[in-house]
Amino acid sequence: MITGMNPGRHGIVGFERYDFEHNRLYFSNSQDVQAETMWQYLGQRGYQSAALNVPMHYPVYPIQGVMTSGYGCPGMQAEITYPKELKEIILKQIPDYNILMKWKVDETDPETFGQVVSACKRSFEHSYELAELVTEKYGWDVMMVISHQLDAMQHKLLGYMLPEGWEKWPRQAEGIFEIFGHLDGIIGKLTALANGDDDLVMVTSDHGQGPRYGRVRPNTMLREWGYLRQESSFSRACRRISEQIGGWFGRQRRRGTKRVFSAGPMNVVEMLRLDWPRTSAVAAFRAQHMFVFLNVKGRQPEGAVEAGGEYDRLIEELRERFAQVRDPERHQPVFASVRRPEEIYGIENPDRRIFGDLILEAAEGIVPIRGLAGSEFYIPENDELVRGCHRPEGIYVMSGKNVKKGSRLDADIADIAPTVYAVLGEEVPAGLDGQVMREAFEKRLEVKTGGAADKPDAEVSTRPVGAELSVEEEKLITKRLDDLGYLD
Repeated sequence: MITGMNPGRHGIVGFERYDFEHNRLYFSNSQDVQAETMWQYLGQRGYQSAALNVPMHYPVYPIQGVMTSGYGCPGMQAEITYPKELKEIILKQIPDYNILMKWKVDETDPETFGQVVSACKRSFEHSYELAELVTEKYGWDVMMVISHQLDAMQHKLLGYMLPEGWEKWPRQAEGIFEIFGHLDGIIGKLTALANGDDDLVMVTSDHGQGPRYGRVRPNTMLREWGYLRQESSFSRACRRISEQIGGWFGRQRRRGTKRVFSAGPMNVVEMLRLDWPRTSAVAAFRAQHMFVFLNVKGRQPEGAVEAGGEYDRLIEELRERFAQVRDPERHQPVFASVRRPEEIYGIENPDRRIFGDLILEAAEGIVPIRGLAGSEFYIPENDELVRGCHRPEGIYVMSGKNVKKGSRLDADIADIAPTVYAVLGEEVPAGLDGQVMREAFEKRLEVKTGGAADKPDAEVSTRPVGAELSVEEEKLITKRLDDLGYLD
C-alpha cells in the first residue's frame, strides 16, 4: 500500500524472517523494507507526511513529517515516535493512549463483554485523537491513520458479526453494532480533518476476513513423512548440558562441529525440539501463507540437503506431497497452491531468508500453524463462537471533488501509492507493480511517469537481520503478537 510494490519487491511478507547463520527467527522491522515508502518519496518532493500507527514502522526513522509505530513495535515503553518528543506530547494529551487494545477479559463471557465493547470504542477514539493532535501541532499534506483493532475484533468476535450469531447472542450482537456505529463516527471525524476543496479521502483495508474452518500443521506432515526429526527428551537434555559446558569455555560444539545456533524463544531448533542434522525441511514461520525452508548444506549450520540436484528434487517432492493433502472433514485441498517464491512474486534470486524455499498458500478459511503439539495434522473448528481469519479481498472507498460518484472497480492494494502520487500531480515511478486508478475519477488524471523507484528489488541486505531489536524488545513483541494468535 505504501510502496506500490508486491511483497517480493518491498521485502516484507509477515512479522518474521529467518536468519540462516544463527538458525533463528527475527521480527521484520522498518529497516527491512527494501523499497522506497510513500513518505520517503513525497518528502523528497517537499510534502509533509503523517504516518500514524503504521505496521512495520519500528524503529521509527526521520521523514519530512511525523511517524508513530504500529504493529511490530514493543509498546509504549519504546521510542515509537518521530520526532522523539511527540511521544511525550501524546501521553500528556491522551494519557491512556496505547497502540493496541489489550484483551484483558474473556470476550466470550457475557458478563464482561461490555468491557470489550468499551475498550474497542476507546481504541478507535485513540486513532482520531492522535490524528487531531498531529493535525493541529504539525499539519500535513498526506496522512495515513491505521486502526488495528478492527482486525483483532474480527479474529476473535466474528461469530457475533454473522447473521446466524445475531439470534444466538443478541446482547453481543448489539454490542458489535454499537462498536461499528462508533467506528463510523470516528471515520467521519477523521474525514473532516481533510477539509480542503481538493482533498482526497481513501478508506482502505489491507485484507478481508471470513470464518475460520480449521488449522493445519505442516510440520506435523513433514515429521510424518520423515523430512523433520525431533530430538528425544534424553538427547535434548544431553545437548543442553553440553552447550552449557561449551559456553563456559567460550565455544559450543556438537559432534565436533561448531554450533552457532542462537539461544532463546525464537530459535527454530529449540522451539520445535528438532534433531537438526537429520532434518531436511521445516515450516519456520507463517504470514497469510506458510514458509518452508530446506536445511541446505553451506547455508545453515549442520545442513542436511545438498544444493543443486538434491535440493531441486526435494522441492518437487514436497510440492507434490503438500498439494495432495485434504482436510479429513470436507475432503477439500488444504493448500490452494504450493509454489516457489519466484513463481508467486515474479522475482529472480529471491532472498530466501524472507521468502523461504517453498510457500504453502492455505485454502480459504484454513490457517497454517507452526506448532508440533499433538499428532493430528488438521484441527477442525469446533468452538461454538466462529473465529475469523484473513481473506485476500479487501475494500476501498474514495471521496473527493474529482471522484466518480457511485463507481465500482477492482483494484489492487499496490494501486494506492501510485494513485496518491498522480492525484498530487507528481511523477509515478516507473516499475511499480501498482497502477493509477484512473477510472475512479471524473476528470482524467494526467499521469506523469518518472524514473525507476529506489531499491526496487528485495536483494540480500548487508545489514544484520533484526539488528535494530533488542532481546527484551523481541520478548515484548512476541507477547503482543502471540496474544493475537499470529505466532501459533
